[in-house]
Amino acid sequence: MPATYRLARFVYLRLLALCLGLGFWSLWQQVPGLIGPHGITPLTKLLQGFANAYGDQAFWRAPSLFWLCSEPWFVQSVAGLGCFASVLLLFGIVPRWCCVGGYVAWLSFRAIDGGPVFWFNYPYDDLQAEAVFLGIFVAPAALLPWRPQGELPRWVHCLVLWFLFRLMFGPGITKVMFHAPWRELTAVGDFLLTMPHPTTAAAWFAELPAWCLQAMTAFTLLCEVVAPWFFFVPGRARRWAAAAGVVLMVGIQVVCSIRGFQPLTIGLLLLCWDDASLRRLVPARWRPAAQPPAPVLAAPPASWLRRCGAALVVSLSVGASIGPFLSQFGWSLRPAAFARVDGALQPFRLASCYTMFCILPQERFGLVVQGSADGDHWLDYEPLGIPARVERPPRLFAPYHDYLGFKLWFAGFCPPSQDDWLRVLQQRLLEDEPAVRALFAHVPFPGAPTWLRVALFRWRFATPEQRANGQFWVREPLGIRIPAARRHE
Repeated sequence: MPATYRLARFVYLRLLALCLGLGFWSLWQQVPGLIGPHGITPLTKLLQGFANAYGDQAFWRAPSLFWLCSEPWFVQSVAGLGCFASVLLLFGIVPRWCCVGGYVAWLSFRAIDGGPVFWFNYPYDDLQAEAVFLGIFVAPAALLPWRPQGELPRWVHCLVLWFLFRLMFGPGITKVMFHAPWRELTAVGDFLLTMPHPTTAAAWFAELPAWCLQAMTAFTLLCEVVAPWFFFVPGRARRWAAAAGVVLMVGIQVVCSIRGFQPLTIGLLLLCWDDASLRRLVPARWRPAAQPPAPVLAAPPASWLRRCGAALVVSLSVGASIGPFLSQFGWSLRPAAFARVDGALQPFRLASCYTMFCILPQERFGLVVQGSADGDHWLDYEPLGIPARVERPPRLFAPYHDYLGFKLWFAGFCPPSQDDWLRVLQQRLLEDEPAVRALFAHVPFPGAPTWLRVALFRWRFATPEQRANGQFWVREPLGIRIPAARRHE
């Protein structure tokens, strides 16, 4: 009897709905300050940059609904559409069409991010786009959850395994090839300190003995370099490889609050387990409830039209993935015709290159926005996720995302030549722009400060004794990144 995956598919689609919904909720709240008319990088300027660079081909370089309308209400509506589709998907209502709507809405934001400032151009943005595109075919065609759901087509399951292999193996092999601390088994200690949004547990793990951190590093590489090859081996080998990946994702979730990487990857890993295998993990008294309903009728043979459609989707998905996969090894597509096809598909984010946290700094640097009423006493503007005040412990908020906080963390490792957006942020806060003020979790002034600057600090975890007294971070000033500017009266 062929294996079925309805239980795993059910869980995957709910995790996808959760990550997609909180992702769109983050956008709905923050896009006015990011790309609104008075935001840091107005949408109209981003679109004009594409139009100037590509002319009539601009849409195909940045396929987005915002070419139809770039008004703030429309941008909010696209984010709201994504939230609505996510809620319907969570309850299993028209799931396939929810994934279509979610993909179009997510791509609309992802596609416009071509620089000079990147808000939506990071690995998770590509992961979410590819996951929801694949979800179109993973989701059952039934319109309502109580209707017969059908089985997961074999060709779709093969695409899931290929996606999962690239998602796990890509970061692993890049770590081994390009960053010596991973080969020396010391990288996890650096990761715990320098990740964008550590949790309070990260400080405790960072104090573990060196041999323990080395074991954690070795386990990470085992899960990412060795285990993914077993995804293509049916049976127990595939399930054990997926189980190792789930353990890794849970461990990362404990110490790192970074978007929806972990729950979304866990959902994909569960698709390595068929219904019979998953039911064995459920306590005996609950197994009858976990029994997937039998299909009312056997599925009829696929029509030639469906077969052609499946072949087209497989060709597009696999074809779009070859270039990004080879790029991880420093290779490029040959011949040139393949490279042109890859370039044409790339803007639609059907497949991407995943190299998350492969090259890690050994010290944590971060920018802090500071305001002052007199030019002598400075108070910190606090983002949601990254540290500012030393006594504030980290917060667990993923899969919600703090766009500005993440960018301030990332900018701490970038050269000052890329700081133009910080000067715009400085100006918007001096103008007391409400949409930009709303990007911070805490603003120390009821209105605009008299002076505002951006300072650079080196950070480390406080000692256990300091944490017992309410101090979580130790920060060392390294200078002023953006000099103080005064508000125009």
